[in-house]
Amino acid sequence: MRRAILISILLIISIILGYFTSDRYVDIMYSVGLSAKDIVVFFVPFIIFLLITGSLMKLQGNIFRPLSITFLMIVLSNALVILIGYTCAYFLHKYIHIPIIQIPDTTQATSFIRIKPLLSSIQALISSVLFTTYMRFLIRNDALSDKVIKYMQILNSFIIRKLVLPLLPIFISCFIIRTVHDKILFSMISQYLVLFLVIVFIVYLYLFILAVLIVKDNLLFSIKELSAPAMLSMVTLSSNIAIVLLLNSVKNIRQKMDLTNKTSEIVLPATINFHLIGDGIGLPIISLMCLYSFTGHFPTISEFIIVAFHLLIAKFAVVSIPGGTIMVLAPVFIKYLGFSDVIVNIVMLIDILLFDFILTPANVIGNGLLGILIDKLNSK
Repeated sequence: MRRAILISILLIISIILGYFTSDRYVDIMYSVGLSAKDIVVFFVPFIIFLLITGSLMKLQGNIFRPLSITFLMIVLSNALVILIGYTCAYFLHKYIHIPIIQIPDTTQATSFIRIKPLLSSIQALISSVLFTTYMRFLIRNDALSDKVIKYMQILNSFIIRKLVLPLLPIFISCFIIRTVHDKILFSMISQYLVLFLVIVFIVYLYLFILAVLIVKDNLLFSIKELSAPAMLSMVTLSSNIAIVLLLNSVKNIRQKMDLTNKTSEIVLPATINFHLIGDGIGLPIISLMCLYSFTGHFPTISEFIIVAFHLLIAKFAVVSIPGGTIMVLAPVFIKYLGFSDVIVNIVMLIDILLFDFILTPANVIGNGLLGILIDKLNSK
């Protein structure tokens, strides 16, 4: 509740400043926002490295079989939802008319702090796997491993809570001021409201079909159990915060279905950051519709296949913070789909303001269903 009040106050103040601030000061504030974004993007690979390394090092015992099954299921699920996202966007851009919006001229506003990440998200992912392999199979010191995990969690928590999360409202506020001043914010929200309702319907219809196939006769009980962690993630805009409730919900469903395997308790804390059904369907639709809105061009399937491959890999290097998925995938969109920095910023703004609070619960529910399916397959 407190966070919702603070966000509402931030939005109101930003909108007022957007209306009454002169061009010069809007440019300065926009530069401050870009600087905040550059700092956040700089720390994203470090968060990925610490997050994935910590998750992998927690795994104990003979983990090859459950990890292999989990990895295969995540890849197939992510590939399917990305394809669904593109297919839906392909038909939606023909039937949902979104006028092309004039991109504001922001060439005079640049970041005060021009820093680039030392590693890409994929390099951070590979580095974490190599480091974990070294720690687990070459050192073989459980006490040292536990100490490393502890310090990694402390460092990761410090970076997210003290550096990244305080900077995100600055970027959002400054970008809202810019878009209000240029008279495009409310135009975007009104035009994307119908798209929002369509995406909500598609995402939760897909989750309902999955639930019917996985839990079958225990559908109502499963919906009731998964609603608690989903609501928590909606309020906090974080899947990680809901992980404890999610594990408890999966345990209750597992007991109701008489499943004996508990592999989900090991893998879910890691998959919560990699298996993102809501983002997998929603973000391709948002991004492609936004690209079409600004440029009038919609990528062909042959153009999107390359992007889909990169998206599939990048899914394992996504940060669970508001707008984190866009931050990781932005270079892919810019390189292969012709996105500009301005379009990326607008997609991030639309995602955070309109879609994040409804797609994050979908990610949590999807991971809960994944955990149940993993336990079901490993119980046979």
